Amino acid sequence: MIPNYQPPQPNQPLHPPMPPGMTGRRTVNPLGIAGLATAAFGLLIAGVGMCLGFIAMPIAIIGLCLGIAGLIVAIANKRWEMYMSIAAIGLGLIAAGVAHWQNHRLATAVSKGLNDTGDALNKMGKAIAEQNNNALQQSEFAPTSIYMLTSFNFDPARSALTDIPLGVRRLDNRKIMLTGTVVASGVANGATNGGANGATNGGANGATNGAATPDSTTTATVPPTFDLAARTKPLGNEAFKPNQFIRCQLGTGTTMPTIGAQVKVSGTLHINPTRNGGVVESIYLMNVDVLE
Repeated sequence: MIPNYQPPQPNQPLHPPMPPGMTGRRTVNPLGIAGLATAAFGLLIAGVGMCLGFIAMPIAIIGLCLGIAGLIVAIANKRWEMYMSIAAIGLGLIAAGVAHWQNHRLATAVSKGLNDTGDALNKMGKAIAEQNNNALQQSEFAPTSIYMLTSFNFDPARSALTDIPLGVRRLDNRKIMLTGTVVASGVANGATNGGANGATNGGANGATNGAATPDSTTTATVPPTFDLAARTKPLGNEAFKPNQFIRCQLGTGTTMPTIGAQVKVSGTLHINPTRNGGVVESIYLMNVDVLE
């Protein structure tokens, strides 16, 4: 026999009573499980990419709230376990942090993209403004060429302005830009035995055989002039006709270009035929602003 053994009495419980405040074994916490699952789903979405951070944030907050609610209920009823709720709260905080980081990345990328777009638009605007300025500068000069001014038939004896094409006449007092060859004034006017611009025995420009050579070093009180044509010599042995050259007038003291040089001039064109004995000697006079 076992000493001091006493068999159980009728209606006596086999296990000792639970301590005060304990009602029995704690059961599963449904709010904690729901919060943990929701927080895990939010963390999964947040980890996919920064574009889904704004979706993951509310899901993570819902999981966090479910975990907190489950913990409060478990403390209050003393019957639900608390571990799932604590895990839900921790995972919810992590998911919310990841979602916030992804949102920050997205905001930074959008801000950078907007700044880059703004810089690109500013550069484009500057380029457009520069093009417009260039267009305005180019529009300052009427569109023409030396071939347009010198390639029509003109009879010096008729002295009729109607022989000058309307498109050419519309260039009167307009700013133009021309490129051509410098020719001797005497050749342009065809003077052989003395003339306004060139003479055999001395003339205004000191030309021999009607070829007035501009002096590149002499400065005179009278504004220096030279003639601009499309080619160095007229066709055949004839002299340039009045419409085949443009008389260019420079500022006083300006260095004259040499005969045969290719130059570009810009300035105001005047269509004012000058006559000598009823015959037109020249049609154009151009006040040169820039000589290149």
